[in-house]
Amino acid sequence: IYVGYLRKAKGIDTVLDAFRLLQKNIPGASLIIVGAGEEESRLKSMVLDNGVKSVVFLGHIDSREKLNSILRESDIFCFASVSEGSTRVVLEDMANGLNVVSTPVGSLPTTFCSGKDIEFFDFNDSVGLCEKIIQLVNDPLRAYSMRISAYEKVSSMTIDLFKTY
Repeated sequence: IYVGYLRKAKGIDTVLDAFRLLQKNIPGASLIIVGAGEEESRLKSMVLDNGVKSVVFLGHIDSREKLNSILRESDIFCFASVSEGSTRVVLEDMANGLNVVSTPVGSLPTTFCSGKDIEFFDFNDSVGLCEKIIQLVNDPLRAYSMRISAYEKVSSMTIDLFKTY
């Protein structure tokens, strides 16, 4: 799943390309994209043009209850942003029990430990993102351990505390 604005700096192209690669290894995988923005039409065209299956664009969701329900039905949150400050969406995803695979943006690298709470991949690296997802899918015990570690870390955080990291 991806949740956020659909704009160039968010790296959605990288997420979509990684998902295209992922489908070659895990044909039954699906990708949910929650959000809206100036890149939405182009991204939908990219999905169609590349023959990527099982991508659902849900648009912006105002209801926190509905969004949390969607998050809790998901397994992995992909965040390919190239520039961020405080990435609240990552905290929200971890608090909802998702594994997070992300670029090392904003305060993430100083807050979370790669391989323990989160998986980091390089900017604009769809192959790296795909590999990290496959590793989590192929090692459910490790994925579970990372989810628990991340959840425990964020359960004591407030957004104000997170901004100080």
